[in-house]
Amino acid sequence: MIRYLMLPVMITVLVMTGSNSTYAYTAVKGTVTCQSGKVRKEASTNSSFAFGVRKDEEVTIVDEKKGNDGKVWYQIKIGAATGYIRSDLINKSKTKVKTENVSGDETSKTSSDSGGSKTADGVVIVDIAIMRHEASQKAEIEKCLKQNSEVKVAGAVAGDDGKTWYLVNYSQGGVTYRGYIRSDLLKVNGKVATIQSEQKEQENTTVTAKTPGAEGDTQSEATTVQIGKIKGYGINVRKTSVDGEVICRVSQGQIVTVTEQTAGGDGKVWYKISFINNLTPQTGYIRADYVDGVTQTVVAKEAAESGDSVSGLRENDNNGQVQDTEGDELQNTGEGSDTDDYEPHAGAVNGINVNVRKEPVNGEIVTWLSTGSTVTVINERSVEDGKIWYNISYKFNNDEYKGWILSDYVKTEENTSDYSEALTGLVKGSGIRIRESAVNGTVVEQLSSGHRLNILGEVMGSDEQKWYYVDFTCKGTEKKGYIRSDLVHVIATEGSTKPSADVDFEQSISSLPESYKAGLRTLHEKYPNWRFETVDTGLDWNESIAAECSVGKNLVAYNSISSWKSTVPQAYNWNQNIWYRFDGGSWAAASAELISYYMDPRNFLNESGIFQFELLDNLDYQNEQGVANIIKGSFLDSEFIDTDGAPRSYVSVITETARATGISPYHLATRILQEQGLYGRSQSISGTVGGYEGVFNYFNIGAYEANGRGPIINGLIYASKYDEEFFRPWNSRYKSILGSAKYLSDKYVKKGQNTLYFEKFNVVNRENGIYKHQYMSNIQAASSESAKMRKAYSDMNTTLVFRIPYYYNMPEAPCEKPTGESNPNNYLSGLSVDGMVIAPQFNSAVDTYYLTVDNSVTSINISASPVAATSVVGGAGIVNLEVGTNTILIVCKAQNGNIRTYTLYVQRNL
Repeated sequence: MIRYLMLPVMITVLVMTGSNSTYAYTAVKGTVTCQSGKVRKEASTNSSFAFGVRKDEEVTIVDEKKGNDGKVWYQIKIGAATGYIRSDLINKSKTKVKTENVSGDETSKTSSDSGGSKTADGVVIVDIAIMRHEASQKAEIEKCLKQNSEVKVAGAVAGDDGKTWYLVNYSQGGVTYRGYIRSDLLKVNGKVATIQSEQKEQENTTVTAKTPGAEGDTQSEATTVQIGKIKGYGINVRKTSVDGEVICRVSQGQIVTVTEQTAGGDGKVWYKISFINNLTPQTGYIRADYVDGVTQTVVAKEAAESGDSVSGLRENDNNGQVQDTEGDELQNTGEGSDTDDYEPHAGAVNGINVNVRKEPVNGEIVTWLSTGSTVTVINERSVEDGKIWYNISYKFNNDEYKGWILSDYVKTEENTSDYSEALTGLVKGSGIRIRESAVNGTVVEQLSSGHRLNILGEVMGSDEQKWYYVDFTCKGTEKKGYIRSDLVHVIATEGSTKPSADVDFEQSISSLPESYKAGLRTLHEKYPNWRFETVDTGLDWNESIAAECSVGKNLVAYNSISSWKSTVPQAYNWNQNIWYRFDGGSWAAASAELISYYMDPRNFLNESGIFQFELLDNLDYQNEQGVANIIKGSFLDSEFIDTDGAPRSYVSVITETARATGISPYHLATRILQEQGLYGRSQSISGTVGGYEGVFNYFNIGAYEANGRGPIINGLIYASKYDEEFFRPWNSRYKSILGSAKYLSDKYVKKGQNTLYFEKFNVVNRENGIYKHQYMSNIQAASSESAKMRKAYSDMNTTLVFRIPYYYNMPEAPCEKPTGESNPNNYLSGLSVDGMVIAPQFNSAVDTYYLTVDNSVTSINISASPVAATSVVGGAGIVNLEVGTNTILIVCKAQNGNIRTYTLYVQRNL
């Protein structure tokens, strides 16, 4: 990296807009609010996955934009990694971020070469040459360049080793890297730089010094280091412990060298580690509890000192790659290397910097491999020392090489056992890697929960885990690879001898659309005792939504954002820019988009939302403790003296009345809290309303606005009437809860509306009329009560039953929750022409008007004003007229971007 002296400044990003203007974005800190979130390469749910973030993790927000889903996405930065994440998953602070690099990049990469100065053409002449930030072998590595890579040489300097180093630019994928490479590793304008012979000879001696056949076949000058393996996924590696800047992430199985142990400011032990990340040696700090199996290992002294002990690269005369003095490539075509009678099999290196030779025992070293490197054993040979050597092939930078390695340092894997009959499997989890070979093979694809696999066979990996050999289709392409068996739901095929604990579950959800299944499989994986029953409503999705959009059937709080409220004429006054009030004035009609979101079961197949589908019948596992869990901290968490003088507690009353009426006590508890609130201050249950003293209506049955009376009075009128079936009048708290419980049980639960969802959306009870007989008008009621129901269970993995409805012609993806907050009004409040009268008389709902003028009138002055002050009008003002018909468009653009066009036809006579 070329370093410049810069004072710390705020990160400010200049962004070009469609009008070629720019705006400045000042970077600020943010915190992840979700348990785990996906950061994508672009602001789109269809964009490829970049990296993951976890709850409470700090990020830097460097930009924001509107995604293809209409939502705002933040561009965030963690260390050198950048990507996009939805803004609702990040808590944006006002804390501005300072940095020494205005662009926010950690490495000095530019979109083009610096230009302006003369450059020379250079070509890498060794297998791999390392570009460094400074002219020193101790400097950080910027990039590893393969042989024949072309660079632009911009200058030359003397390094701290007394040798000449070239300042070069290297372009790849539209990005230019800038740094220093030793001059003897390049051919510049067709010439190779000359290095002092005694230095070269000395360096070559250092590289090849070895003890032939020594144990481990490693370099003779050795030292002891500590080697460990990462446990966990996406673990931060920091520049310093605890609060240090995150430089990258490491995941399960990554081999690291522990070079130092220190106590962090959090009171925990931290390791300083060195490791290879994307072919680049790196060092940093990581919490010790994320490093497993730390053991002492003998490695070459030079490798240990360089910090590169876990890589296939070494600091030597080639600045990171062994040079073949004869100029041969890293391959082997020796005796017996590709015979027909030897069956190749996969293996993994087990050791640090293990030599790979051209020939067994004393052959020239062509490279080093370390633990985790995947190889294919293509032959083997027993030599004079009695040891077995493997002829292996391996890949480096997607190129294949061959050589010989001592068998002691290769853990071979069994050949795949093919199944006589393929099984069907489903991926469990997100971002699951499919590899070319088990354990450490190259990743061929990453799949997520629910992706279907054909399981062709299995193999025991070098990690002592069973791996499945699978084929699958991804993005229209058929692929094959290996996946760890515990990351797959196996579904037994007919006649198969392979058992599967998930067969019954898969059968139970088989009738559901595929878009339902991923969420249910995630729940089943965590709570295998839950049972899911599917309900075929027999209804068309679009017809159902249209029916539920009848104004007044579904309501939302009046102060909700604009996109949650309906704008159909019966719900919204376009001329006055106001929503009509419903049910006492606190409610507005819900929009079709919001109704679609809450009616789509797929949006609630998660740990909280699923409880709106739980059976509301009285079941054995429901008890007083569950009720107590729900009502804890509310007004129901108390005892009272009833109007008959009897002392009672709500928890016992709710449990007793539920059993007597055959309904879930958890449902009764959550319904009371939904209707009366946390503190129970509604006049419906005060017992003090004039004319209705001692009357209670805990469930607000019959409480709606009608006949000039408000909901509370109408509800108390209902509660005060005589009705033996439901124990009215409800002149005690006990009778109100008992009678309401029986009302719910008889009129809803026993008629098939036996989930919160079906009480809210009647798509099953045809006796009372589909889309009618719906208990609550609050569109959010079922979802809200569902979250309260969940609190009942201290043991979530009990046998719960959920009824999941589905419809015909549903959209492929779940309906999204609307988020728009801008005013939708795009009506004009007035339209006129100075000194003239248009026809018909202006009406904001009418969009076409006419005017006829004499030939002498060459222009008119149009005046137009919007209903909403937030709207913008275009097309008004002075307009020149041609002879004949003139079509003039006056446009009113709402704050939310919606446009309404008014047309004025002006006829200028001859």
